[in-house]
Amino acid sequence: MPDSVDMRLESLKSVSLKTGLLSIFSGLLLVVPLLVMFKPATSLRMVLMFLPFFLLLSFAFLHGWWSMRRGIVVLLLTVVMTFFIEWMSINFGVPFGHYHYTDKLGTLVFDVPWVIPFQWFNVLYPSYFMACIIFPTMTMSGMDAQANRFDLNALLARGLITAAFMVGWDLINDPLMATVVGMWIWESPTEFFGLVYEGIPLSNYIGWAITVFVVVAIFELVAHFLRVNVNWVSGSAHNRSNILVIVPYAFNYLIQLVQVLGLGTITITTPLSPLVPILATGSLILSVLVVLLVYLQRCKSPST
Repeated sequence: MPDSVDMRLESLKSVSLKTGLLSIFSGLLLVVPLLVMFKPATSLRMVLMFLPFFLLLSFAFLHGWWSMRRGIVVLLLTVVMTFFIEWMSINFGVPFGHYHYTDKLGTLVFDVPWVIPFQWFNVLYPSYFMACIIFPTMTMSGMDAQANRFDLNALLARGLITAAFMVGWDLINDPLMATVVGMWIWESPTEFFGLVYEGIPLSNYIGWAITVFVVVAIFELVAHFLRVNVNWVSGSAHNRSNILVIVPYAFNYLIQLVQVLGLGTITITTPLSPLVPILATGSLILSVLVVLLVYLQRCKSPST
């Protein structure tokens, strides 16, 4: 009995340490948009440009403290698959449409900036684990404990929810980064039946949904067959570190909302429609509110 008590105490200490560190990273992420609003000097702007990238990466791996193998699998799959899909679209227009990157994102590797696949990971990671909080009935490995079968319904639910979260974020990401900043240029915005949103073809958002769903599906299949132990993050309401994933998700919105509203370091020479910040704010509030409500509801249930 004493050994069992000691093990539980050690486990609780580990949870507290992890949650505390995640809280610190969360606080840093929330401070960055405020610093941007003060329009810092050019030297500090460069720091603020790359700091969020590394904070988001650090948050993801810290969140995966107890299952580093799972974190590595998610990272590798996301980076490799999104790089290939970006290359496909740049060269063949599938699935996003025809576009090309400029030199504003740094070194290009086969026409794709090296940073882009990692940024996909930085947004997909919190989006996916928010989906796991909403739909946690099975473990992320999708295994039926009784029949040892893959749960296709669970995969579909988490894949679609993750895709919805990420497409919602891209409603502000693409208009800002492409139309305003010019980090990438759409060669034929009207190519998808003339359907355009702020200079972005509708095919881009369909491509985003497909890409995210495919990455999630392949990850869950790999996790199933490799027996990746990820039960601890399957949406349990009693692990406070789970709910902190809403912070990096919200950060990705807030840092761009600041810029779109003209409060940041980017000079807006091509004003966007008021619809952009309205849709982005609505999407952010709805996504975070749903996750919080589900989380709080599960906290009330002794079975979670």
